Amino acid sequence: MPRITLRSAFLRVVHEWDTAVRQGRLSAQTAESYIKVGERLLRFTAALGVTRLDDITDVVAQAFVDAPGHDRQGRLITTPADSTRRVRKSGVDALFAEARHLGLTTKAPLLDLPPIPRSAPRPAGALSDRDIEALRFHAERGMPQTRHATVLGLLLSGLHTGEIGYTTVSDLDLPHARV
Repeated sequence: MPRITLRSAFLRVVHEWDTAVRQGRLSAQTAESYIKVGERLLRFTAALGVTRLDDITDVVAQAFVDAPGHDRQGRLITTPADSTRRVRKSGVDALFAEARHLGLTTKAPLLDLPPIPRSAPRPAGALSDRDIEALRFHAERGMPQTRHATVLGLLLSGLHTGEIGYTTVSDLDLPHARV
């Protein structure tokens, strides 16, 4: 297998992600997130002098996941939040999974690294009458073509954004207005 550069592998993977978005197999938001992580990985590895895809070891990948960064105002964050670390790890995992699928590598540098801890879920809270009224308004008038009102309701009930996608009807306690 030729030792492909990280940049050329990334460009080929981005092309595949773009195709997946156009075919409806990948959301545009997910692809955008993965691309941003990949661009940051390119800058990070270039600073280390790592230019080949197969030269990204578990140590390099972990250093990238744990690397300092900047907040939205450009201030330095020396220790990234676990959510940021999970996004970075997910992006690198996706990059290598697609690169393996394309036959560009056989590596999976984050495979054996420990999982990033998650905070304990907040206890679900009851929705107030005002919350329910606002949700009904948005569901009926403000957001008739979307699921935003449902997402808002689940967030107001105490769920994290990552939990919403796994919520089922059996998680709803309608008589008590709780999730």
